[in-house]
Amino acid sequence: MQKTLILGNGLCRSMTNCPDWNDLLQSAGRELGHISPLLGAPYPLDAQRMQIHALQANGNVSHAQAALARTICRLSSNISDSIAGPSKSVHTEQHDLANALVSLPLDNLLTTNYDSAYESVLTSTDDPIKSGDVKKANGEKPIRCSLIMHQMIGDKRVFHIHGSACNPTSICLTYETYFQYLEEIRKDLLSRFGLFGASRPDEDNQPTYETDLDTWPQLFLASDFAFIGLGLDACEITLWWLLEYRASILDRLKKRDIHSSGAFYDIHIAGKDFSESSIWKYGVLHDLGIDVRIITASSYALGYIKALEDLTTRWG
Repeated sequence: MQKTLILGNGLCRSMTNCPDWNDLLQSAGRELGHISPLLGAPYPLDAQRMQIHALQANGNVSHAQAALARTICRLSSNISDSIAGPSKSVHTEQHDLANALVSLPLDNLLTTNYDSAYESVLTSTDDPIKSGDVKKANGEKPIRCSLIMHQMIGDKRVFHIHGSACNPTSICLTYETYFQYLEEIRKDLLSRFGLFGASRPDEDNQPTYETDLDTWPQLFLASDFAFIGLGLDACEITLWWLLEYRASILDRLKKRDIHSSGAFYDIHIAGKDFSESSIWKYGVLHDLGIDVRIITASSYALGYIKALEDLTTRWG
């Protein structure tokens, strides 16, 4: 069975000190006309608000969408360009974390980041992985491209599941683009696995679930996957839909432990209380058949190292 790691920006920030989403929005807001992000607002709504301000400035919807996307992508590309990787001569938490990621036995790396920070880290450690060609979906519309497009880093496939900074028209920013993306994901999976709880007439003739996986959403139903460094808040509607769809399909097939298993690693800083959002998230994930693993540590970097070590043992 293929092994799939799903990474957010949390682990990346522990390795590279790159900015978080709030920082990115603040920088984009300044460039688009001194627009400040709203503290606590869902990110897609804040991005939509910035797009509206850009629309008021130039009076054209498509130009406003493109301006926001280009700004976010350029700022994201700057993140990747500034990463040189942890020093090989200094033993640091960042150094250990980067090498733990490189040594993890996996087939696919999925990231919600637009930037190429993880690719930069994978190719700049003690035992760097060589990068290969980018597989593109020629002729497909940009949102659809993000389901297929990936880069080979050694024998690992790296997917940018919310779009890539190298293609501004592919990225998910507002709820409108998330819904368009979800529609493409739904089409992709229904064509292969069928409807919620429904039987397919040709199910016996379908390819083996563990093979011929061309798009990243298919990996949620036919691989052993784990989330690390991803908050998985309520804004992640595509990922929550995928987990719900997966639970329904696997329950219908009665093969939850055969075709797919999932884990969610969350880092809990020692001495701090659990947030309300963490508590409801753990409960929902458990009900959806996901193994919730809480790692307690004195820092996020140490916590991520422990999580990757645990995952290495699980996948070893």
